[in-house]
Amino acid sequence: TMEFEGELPKQRAFAVEYPGHVQNVQRMVDTLGGEAAIAEARTNNAPLLELRFRPADPLSHPLFGDVHPTTSNLLLKITRTRKRPVASESIAAKEG
Repeated sequence: TMEFEGELPKQRAFAVEYPGHVQNVQRMVDTLGGEAAIAEARTNNAPLLELRFRPADPLSHPLFGDVHPTTSNLLLKITRTRKRPVASESIAAKEG
C-alpha cells in the first residue's frame, strides 16, 4: 500500500485555453480583457470570454470563447527523490 502525506492548497485555480504561444503573461491577460473580465467569466456572470489580439485597436474584431464549468478535477505533481550512488561505490563497482 502507498501512503500520501501533505496538504491541499486553499486557493482555487482555473485554466484558460489560449489560442497561441504565450510569451508575455500580462499581454495575454490584456488580450482577454484584463483580470476583471477573466474574474467575471469565472464567476459565470459572463457567458463568453472575449479575446482581442490588438486590445488598443477599437476596429479589431474579437474572438469569443465559451466558458465551461469545470468538474472537481485535481492536478497533482508527484516527485520522487532518488538516491544517487556514492562515488566510492561506483568506482568499486567498475573495478570489480
